[in-house]
Amino acid sequence: MKKSLLTMALAALCTAAPAMAAETYVLLDVGQSSLSNCAGCSKPAAIRVGVGYQYKPNLAFETSYAALGSPTQGGVTLTKLSAFQIAAIGSYPIADAFSLTGKLGLVSAMTDVNTPGFTGTTSLNVSWGLGAQYTVSKQFTVRAQYENLGRFGNSTSPVKGSLLSAGVVMNF
Repeated sequence: MKKSLLTMALAALCTAAPAMAAETYVLLDVGQSSLSNCAGCSKPAAIRVGVGYQYKPNLAFETSYAALGSPTQGGVTLTKLSAFQIAAIGSYPIADAFSLTGKLGLVSAMTDVNTPGFTGTTSLNVSWGLGAQYTVSKQFTVRAQYENLGRFGNSTSPVKGSLLSAGVVMNF
C-alpha cells in the first residue's frame, strides 16, 4: 500500500506536468545526511534531484529522490541510504527576494544492506523541514534547509535520518 500511494502521487504529478509548465521547476540540492542513535557514524554527502510545482505564491509541491550516502562506523560501511519524498512547501516572505520556508510531506526511507544475512528495509514516514531561500532572478532561486526524514531501518533497531542541504531551483 505504501508503494502504491507513492506511485499514484508521482503519476499524478507527471501527468499534470505538461499542463502546468508555467509554474514548474526542477531542483538540485547537495548536503550532508546524518543518523541519530548511531554513535560514531559518519555523515556522508548527499544529493537530491526533483521537480516541483508553484501552486500559489506561498505554496509549492515537490517530489524528489535523494541519495543519502553510505554511513560508516569504525571504518565499516553500514548501509546505503536513499529517500523518495513528496512534500508541500510553504514560504513566508521576509524581504523582496528572501523567504523563510517550511516543508511537510511523506518520505519513503530506504536502506540497502550488503551484509550477508541482512536485508534492506523501506519505511514510510512523515517528514518536515525548515529553511530559507533567496530569489536571484525569475528563473533561479538558491535555498538552504534542514529536514527530518524520519525512521530508517527496521523496528528493532531504527535510526532517525536528517539532511542539511543547500541547493538551486530552476523555474520554467
